[in-house]
Amino acid sequence: MLKKNVSFFTSPNPNESLIPRKDLFMSFRSPQNGYIYKIETHCHTSELSPCGNIPVRELIDRYAAAGYSAITLCDHLRVGYTLPREGDRHAVADRMADVYENAVEYGKTRGMRVYKGSELCFDATCPDEFIMLGWDRSFLRRTVDLLDRETVGEYHRRTLARGGLLIQAHPFRGECLPVEGEAVDGYEILNAHPRHDSKNDLAEKVGRAHGGIMTAGSDCHDPDVVGLSGIWVRSVPENTDEYISLLKSGDYGLIGKDELK
Repeated sequence: MLKKNVSFFTSPNPNESLIPRKDLFMSFRSPQNGYIYKIETHCHTSELSPCGNIPVRELIDRYAAAGYSAITLCDHLRVGYTLPREGDRHAVADRMADVYENAVEYGKTRGMRVYKGSELCFDATCPDEFIMLGWDRSFLRRTVDLLDRETVGEYHRRTLARGGLLIQAHPFRGECLPVEGEAVDGYEILNAHPRHDSKNDLAEKVGRAHGGIMTAGSDCHDPDVVGLSGIWVRSVPENTDEYISLLKSGDYGLIGKDELK
């Protein structure tokens, strides 16, 4: 069970004041200071996520219209949801790779960069989810059979070896709990999905204590959620590898940080 590996922060003190907004992701990393491009870090397509209600081309069109320069596709890989419990899972990996490769090409026609991510679950009985960045078709095909066999930490080591990242999404939503800091590269500290209480204030405390990557995202599944959050950047990474390098650098601001809790 995944929960045996969860021992990082389960109940930050809600009365503890947050670090002032002037540090790390705050006002000085904003459009007024040269951070003029927007990237969506967390969105889903109807082609690959049963809960997604926007086809990928429409998603790209909507984000382009909203003034974004890039999006990160994070469709679900969860056993019993998008992956069969038994049998061949490679067809799902191939389908994801096909959709994303086509999205990258369509994005070029709209001036939109498309980065490849996926939202993983390692235990069908546990709600914790993780955004994995830095995969290709062969990596997906090699690892989809491991999602219900390995711990988060074990899969994280595989991701690091590939040059990727593993970021825990909405670590306090519902029954979710943040995993140990060594098992991930960081946390999504601001999730703007309007139909979930992601307890972003608690996620921020954990993210700051961890000292790793902190992200913000719309968690977009529906048209009314397009462009609610993301990150501000000074220049737009050309591809997923450059996007990973950007997140590691910390040189970005969070969209919606002062408006959402």
